This record gives sequence, C-alpha cells and structure tokens, in this order.
Amino acid sequence: MLSGLTVGNSITIPGDEIKKAIEKLWEQGLFENIKITATKIQGDVIFLNIDLRERPRLSKFSFKGVKKGEVDKLRDEIKLTRGDVVTENVIMRTTNIIKKHFTKKGYLNTEVIISQVKDTSKENNMILEIAIKKHSKSKNQ
Repeated sequence: MLSGLTVGNSITIPGDEIKKAIEKLWEQGLFENIKITATKIQGDVIFLNIDLRERPRLSKFSFKGVKKGEVDKLRDEIKLTRGDVVTENVIMRTTNIIKKHFTKKGYLNTEVIISQVKDTSKENNMILEIAIKKHSKSKNQ
C-alpha cells in the first residue's frame, strides 16, 4: 500500500513505476533498506517481491552527566516515546533540544553524545544513551 503498487497493476519493466515505489517507501522514513525484485515471470505477468528492513524502534533512553531534576525537565522537552522510529532526524532533533536547553541556562559549550545500543531483549529495538557534558557556565549571560 505504501509503495503505490497493487496486485494486478499494469507496469512497464524497466519503467518509472518501480522507481516511484521505492521513492515513496523512502519518504516514509520507516525503512533502512528497500529492494524490489522479480520472483517469477509468466508470459506478460511478473511477480514482484518488496523486501523491506524496518528502522529500529526506541525501547528506552537514559541520560548520563546530569542530575535527576534536569533529567525530568529534559524528558518533557525532547518528547521521545517508546516505539518511536530511530532516525538521524530524531537523533539530531534530540541533540539540538538538549543543547538549546542548556544554552538558555548559560552553558554555551554543552556537548551531547547520543549512543545507539541494540536492545537484546527486543527484536529491532534500540536504546539511546544520552551523555551530556555541560562544561563551565558562561559568565557573559
């Protein structure tokens, strides 16, 4: 359904339909590998297989380098939830929100390192370990 291809469609091989189907699947941001292959050809009928590898989902996340009170505030700000698809956009957005949070408090050189650790208790799940180094507070605030 997401690809735009349906059983019984008439398509041209080679043609734009397969390319467009792959582009539609990529646009979803849910998959890290997409492959469309022909599995069987009978006369003018072709059987296609769409092989997708889903991006990992967030099982949990933790913070290092900050106090519990700060952790609670950060959790509210970053709005990560269990089951979110872990993408580079999610990592960058989380990093930026945390840096902005500490910049407002005068920590202009805050470092944020987010490590992705495979969750061995759940298939295709990821744990994010968020390490924060605030460094010294700027006196120019």
